[in-house]
Amino acid sequence: ERAHLPLSDLLKEDYDLELDHILNISGMSKAGHALDTQGFIAHNDTTIVLSFRCTTSAADWITNLTTTSSAWELEEDVKKGHSGMFSAFDGMFGLGKNGDKPRVHTGFYNNFLVSVPFLREHIDPLLSGEETPRTLYVVGHSLGAGIAAMAAAYYLTEFEWENLPHSLRIVTAGGPRSYLKSMRNLVDKRL
Repeated sequence: ERAHLPLSDLLKEDYDLELDHILNISGMSKAGHALDTQGFIAHNDTTIVLSFRCTTSAADWITNLTTTSSAWELEEDVKKGHSGMFSAFDGMFGLGKNGDKPRVHTGFYNNFLVSVPFLREHIDPLLSGEETPRTLYVVGHSLGAGIAAMAAAYYLTEFEWENLPHSLRIVTAGGPRSYLKSMRNLVDKRL
């Protein structure tokens, strides 16, 4: 019976979390990438939760089965809303300009990119040095774990955690491989 309650009620009653935003993005990017990202952002005085859900649709399976990688070019790609139509080839085989950029799973990356504006609006301000210390939990299962891995890379590379009063926890289950070695090395340096 409780499973039918609104998410905002469950988060408030069970965890004392205020629901900030429900992520519900589906369709196709301008470059033709399948998008189907659902999750939520919630917080209280000590905790921030960014949660991405698992595979549930045909579009999710298209994302899961994507076998290409894209260069991590966060600012450029957020502005476009996608990693580019032929991003899988950029920097490979001597083509393009991005051979030295870290590479990530194209499908998870594109689904993450469309969520970045919401992260910047609802989470990033809570991570300023003037805010009370909080723990940011980035969580996901299956497809959600792949997208959560992208969000973790974002928070690890965009914030100087050693200079903030906050902490970052990444919790995933059944997560697919999201990073190529170049990105894994970058993330490992920041952990």
